[in-house]
Amino acid sequence: MTPPSVASYTSGVASNDTVTSPRECKRHTYFYASPIILLVEDTLYGVDKALLTQFQVFKDMFEAAGEFNKDLTEGLTDDNPIQLHGVTTFEMDSVLHVLDSKVPSRDASIPSMNAERWQAVLRLATMWDFEQLRSFAIQAIEDLKLGPVKMIVLAWESEVEKWLKPSYVELCTRTTPLTADEGKVLGLDLVIQLARIRETLRDARQCGQCGEICNRGLCTFTALARFDTTLPEWKLRRAERNVDALLTKSGGVH
Repeated sequence: MTPPSVASYTSGVASNDTVTSPRECKRHTYFYASPIILLVEDTLYGVDKALLTQFQVFKDMFEAAGEFNKDLTEGLTDDNPIQLHGVTTFEMDSVLHVLDSKVPSRDASIPSMNAERWQAVLRLATMWDFEQLRSFAIQAIEDLKLGPVKMIVLAWESEVEKWLKPSYVELCTRTTPLTADEGKVLGLDLVIQLARIRETLRDARQCGQCGEICNRGLCTFTALARFDTTLPEWKLRRAERNVDALLTKSGGVH
């Protein structure tokens, strides 16, 4: 029995993808100062093994080589790097920039990066299984306040379940309807379900006499149409209950 290949741990794409020859590659101008050589697209990175093994995927890879009493020759020279498929240099630069700032240690200085950089960090932290870095990226993205539709897409892509409910609720309770562009991103099925919740909330009123919530326009006790038309706490709670039912039906992230 032979040990798993590096590609079996690090590849997220089909095996017939075009692979750049190491001879056609260049060294990274900054992230090339350590003994483990990685190839991402056409760029060679020199990364410390201790840093790589913070990712469970790489830890498993090195441990598997040891269990099979096999010297891991991949990654020791520019001519035989560990080739990372399905990863871009933009993503790799983003991750290494964060780790270079000692994230996620307590004494780390949080790097100032845009949303695209943090999304790249979240993607690789999720794909390569580094839970602390993933949690750090999740918090950084939450602080950026990207808006509900973007947060829903990121939740789907990186399996961040907790982002779905508040994002759905925001779309259901905001005054403006979904735009055509938002609908294309979310898909017809979800748009229809969110529209149903919005319609239910729009028609619901709370009686100023008895406090009952009703969709018929009349209080069952006084037969008066005296209703609050603002968006009070009860309506938010109702939106949350409807969204909970939607998430249970759909199974959350997908």
